[in-house]
Amino acid sequence: ANDIPQTKDILVHGMILDSKGQKMSKTIGNVVDPVEQVRRYGADPLRYYLAFGLNTYSDSKYSEEDLRTIWNADIVDGFGNLIARMLHLIDIRKVDVNFITLLPADKYAIGIKQEEIENAFTAYDLKEVRRLLNEEVFHLNKWINDSKPYSVDCADYAAILNTMYWTLNMLATFYRMILKDHRDKIGQALADKRKAVLFKRIV
Repeated sequence: ANDIPQTKDILVHGMILDSKGQKMSKTIGNVVDPVEQVRRYGADPLRYYLAFGLNTYSDSKYSEEDLRTIWNADIVDGFGNLIARMLHLIDIRKVDVNFITLLPADKYAIGIKQEEIENAFTAYDLKEVRRLLNEEVFHLNKWINDSKPYSVDCADYAAILNTMYWTLNMLATFYRMILKDHRDKIGQALADKRKAVLFKRIV
């Protein structure tokens, strides 16, 4: 009626089963209440698990244990720890990241697999999105360990941390698409450039 074009894609996802692989049924009593799950764990952990922890097209077992494990590993210990770690280094080493321009010729210029991640999103290959995001977090953490910008012996610590700051900014755009309740907190932490505990471990 408003001349809004209809969607050209239809995503037919698999069925969500209970933790034992049975079809959910009110009669059996194995139904998972999504409202209760949000109350217990929060919307972002549930959204992240439904998007990245379950299969897109084939059937999946819904497991609260998997939800907790994936959130704590990927977000709390992975992405969240990386942000806190790097911003803490930027803060204590007094690095100015306000006027940095990264050029392809910069010896520390690194790039995330942005096109690959976007293509995986477009193809609804969300397991691949998760794999790529975790891979980028791993590589950035490894770069911190290898380059040691926290060491007094690291002469190029400012250039290294500046490069990592802008790289993490780009990577954060993908996480902010899913972690909507944490979107503003992530942006504020990156703007403040001070260590922040953004995500809570769930048990």
